[in-house]
Amino acid sequence: MGRRITRAKAKIKAARIPYRVPSAEDLPARVSGVLAVLFLVFNEGYLATGPDTDPVRHDLTAEAIRLTRLIRALMPEDGEVAGLLALMLLTEARRTARVSASGELVTLVEQDRGTWDAALIAEGHRLVRERLAARVAPGRYQILAAISAVHTSARDVRDTDWSQVVALYDQLVRLDPSPIIALNRAIAVAELDGPQVALAAVDRLEDTLAGYHAYHATRADLLRRLGRSQKSRAAYDKAIELAGNTAEIAYLTRRATSWGSADPGRNPGQSGGRPRWNTRRGPQAGEAPGFGARYADGHPQSQWPTTEAPLACSRSAGAPSKSPASSRSRTLRSPVSSGRAPQYPPHGWRVQIGGSRARCAADNVPDRRNYRYFVR
Repeated sequence: MGRRITRAKAKIKAARIPYRVPSAEDLPARVSGVLAVLFLVFNEGYLATGPDTDPVRHDLTAEAIRLTRLIRALMPEDGEVAGLLALMLLTEARRTARVSASGELVTLVEQDRGTWDAALIAEGHRLVRERLAARVAPGRYQILAAISAVHTSARDVRDTDWSQVVALYDQLVRLDPSPIIALNRAIAVAELDGPQVALAAVDRLEDTLAGYHAYHATRADLLRRLGRSQKSRAAYDKAIELAGNTAEIAYLTRRATSWGSADPGRNPGQSGGRPRWNTRRGPQAGEAPGFGARYADGHPQSQWPTTEAPLACSRSAGAPSKSPASSRSRTLRSPVSSGRAPQYPPHGWRVQIGGSRARCAADNVPDRRNYRYFVR
């Protein structure tokens, strides 16, 4: 690293590149790269790599949040800055619940939600609602923050509105159709359509994610839920081989060697069908309302505006309709205003939105670490 800095200084000197503080006009063009770096720093702290490293590095997550707050103060109208800050806060709120006393990773399903930081969650939810109210087409950080907001607004994992999570991932896929997004979407699909449907989607990602430990961990969990013990153990072994976080390795090892117990929050004995989780009961007294709007007839849709007009969806066997004539336009209405409890959607509803792909500024390819913690 020292040699790299020396070479960079020499290049700057030889090229006579002037040192100057960027002006306000320079910031928008540079902010995406800065946010990408801050997100990478946060993710390394969130799930640190290396055998001799603490599984969670609070020093890195705290510094990433501090720097993102500074950018937020400089650019208060930038939606992606607000989205990234909200995403960090909602993730950091769960930090103390993510590793057990024995040093094992505790997944979102198993975490004690009473230990989550209520102040950070409230701030993160406020930022997400601000972006929803702005009625501006979102970027990927805003959608990721909205997904996290749906998770953290549920008092119990069985109250999670998985239909909203899938609808938001559908929007994210259109902005960034990376295999990591597809993997995380499949995890949510498993809670609506069952592990068999999700496994088929995950298996299609093998060519691109064969070297990614979370891919094998996800397959192992789905195979476990389907009762395919031999294939599940093999997938767990591969995930353990590729994992670089000590807490995660401990968790995967336990899962690979323990069988016969039901997963927390899931209905025992159900291996497929929809929903595998207990049916969402809708917002209760004092509970935050959902973060997604719905069609007027109750089907889920994100509140984010789109670049397409009219906003339309198609009810097909799986993929959105390619013909505008076959699309059915719907009127959006927020559950906050309608007072209706969320319902599971029919199969095949897909959200249509516009937007450009978001890429890692460093190498112009999706960075897997940007999304890894949504698997957990």
